This record gives sequence, C-alpha cells and structure tokens, in this order.
Amino acid sequence: MATHALDTYFDELLTTPSPVAAPAPPKAAPVMEPAAAVVVAAVATPADVALPAAGADGLSAGIRKRGEELRRRIAARRKAEEVAAAAKVGEKSSRWLRFQLSGQSYAVELLKVQEVQRVPDIMPVRGAASHMLGIMNLRGQIISVVDLSQCLGLPSDTLTEAARIIVIESKNETIGLRVSSVAEVIAVRESAVENPVGAIPALPREALIGIARHAGGMSVLLEATAFLS
Repeated sequence: MATHALDTYFDELLTTPSPVAAPAPPKAAPVMEPAAAVVVAAVATPADVALPAAGADGLSAGIRKRGEELRRRIAARRKAEEVAAAAKVGEKSSRWLRFQLSGQSYAVELLKVQEVQRVPDIMPVRGAASHMLGIMNLRGQIISVVDLSQCLGLPSDTLTEAARIIVIESKNETIGLRVSSVAEVIAVRESAVENPVGAIPALPREALIGIARHAGGMSVLLEATAFLS
C-alpha cells in the first residue's frame, strides 16, 4: 500500500511539467533629454565650472573685521609718524658750545659766549673764594676767572695746553670760566632736553638747564649767567 502510493507520487512529478519563470526583459536605458545632456556635460567639464571670486565676499565676517582693524592701526601709526616728522621740522633748536670738565661733557649757550681763548696769566686775589682763580686782563678789561670744575663740585683737572677760558657776557657783566678743553658747537632741539632733577646734586638748581642728547652723545646744559654773581 505504501509502495503503491510512492510510485503514484513519482509518476505525477515526472509527468507534470514545473512552471519556469520567464526571464525579465532587459531594462531599456533611460532616454536623456538634450537639455539634460548639456547640463551633465557642463558639470563634467572642469574648465566650465564657475568658482566663487576671491575677495571680501569670500571671507568670513571675523577675518574681515580683523583686516579692517589692522588697516586702522596702520593708518593711525602712519598719521602719528607724519605728525612727529612735521613737529621736528618746525621745532626750534639752539646752538651750544660744548666743552669738557673732569671727563664729562657740558655746554653753555653760544649766544652768551663772548669769546674763547687760551689760559692767560691770572693774578690771584687775596681772600677770594676757593673757586675764584683770580683776575685777568682782557684787552684792557679786568674780569674775574673761576674754576668751573670747583663751581660744579668736581675735582680740578690738571692744567694742560688744551685748557681754555670761556668768556661769558650778559647784561654788561663779564666772567671767565676755565674749562679742561673746548670741543665743538652743537645744535640742540627743545625735545632733546631732559629733566635735570637730581643730575648733579652739588650744582645750584638755577645753573642747571637740562641734559641734552645730540649726535656726539650727551651733554649737561648749564646756565652760564648763573656764575656771574
């Protein structure tokens, strides 16, 4: 019974054809419109790609802000330099006679210098102050001569051939200042004079004008008329 059933089942399998699925037809390629083909070709061609122009529009807001701030700073610095240069051009300057004392550079205003001469014969004056060297004959005029080193509280230099007498004249008063040597005439701008406070404690305040910077270095500017009294 079981054998007959199996034979019948196999007979049916052999005689009944199994359905075969038909192969799917090949997909047709999509038809591209002419306009679309042009667009694709344009995108695919690197030479035709339009890049954003470089410039302020392409920068971020932060970069633009920093750039503008930098330009403002540069403009302000240039303006300050121009103002300073214009001020120097119109700045007043004066001429000073520079000389040496104890290895230091000093100067007196040239307008107050009558002349400079070698050290002549000086006649001592009895009872005079220690800084007073005596008197000298200047073309018939008797004038007092002082050792400027001692007036400034400096040790006196050894008298050499380089020593000179600077004759100062102001308001019909004349005095001779003996110095170690005379160097040159310098031009001093007003802005080059620094505050002299505490520079030379032994020097009377009225005799000290300031400390000037110049091409030759630094010099102490003295008020020459302070030594007339």
